[in-house]
Amino acid sequence: MSGEPTGEVRPENSDASIKVRVVSQNELFRMSNRALDLVEVDIEKNVYWLETDGKTPILNKGAGPCLIMFVKNIGDGTIISGHFSGRIADHQLSQEILKTHLKKVQKEIPNEGDEILIHSQQELDNLAISDKEMYRSYLALLDRIKEFCSEAGEARIEIYLFGQNYWRLVSEPDEIGGLTENIIQRQNVVTDLERLGVKPPRIFDYRDLKRLEGTDDTLFLPEEDVILHATG
Repeated sequence: MSGEPTGEVRPENSDASIKVRVVSQNELFRMSNRALDLVEVDIEKNVYWLETDGKTPILNKGAGPCLIMFVKNIGDGTIISGHFSGRIADHQLSQEILKTHLKKVQKEIPNEGDEILIHSQQELDNLAISDKEMYRSYLALLDRIKEFCSEAGEARIEIYLFGQNYWRLVSEPDEIGGLTENIIQRQNVVTDLERLGVKPPRIFDYRDLKRLEGTDDTLFLPEEDVILHATG
């Protein structure tokens, strides 16, 4: 998307304290260039998430395919933004939790096959060093969200998710099977958040699991209390 911004406000988060507005990439980066004291989540520099007082613009760009997460503590206004590779997004679930979750979903989705993929410990051990650092950073973010829940109460925490399908190779979904192809991608992060006490009504999920290419870019503007969202 590179033309004029649509200006569309996403209706899904009408009850949220932060609005999400769809814009073009040109508009998003134009606004980021204007923003004063802008900070950026830069995974190239191993900055996977950062925490602000809610008064600082945050640029979180180039998710392709990845997970972008914004966390708001309504209690004190704190904003966290994180960026994690979708490739490791399913590793955060313990095997027992993942198996239980998928079996439950399997009962609800008929004719989707019987195979359930569970990642082995060896597969986790074989993650690249950078992935291990990212995974540890993801767990640290979950710990921080847990602290928010304890301090402010679960109902005072809001989560905003952006991203897309992380399957890079055509063969990968076939190897895993139709059941897990979208279930893991859509539910894994939400399951983690629910374990912390954040319930779905406070989780606003804008991930597009149908796209295999392109990027998601986001910009939080505190003066408007809005997240600009562009795809390309």
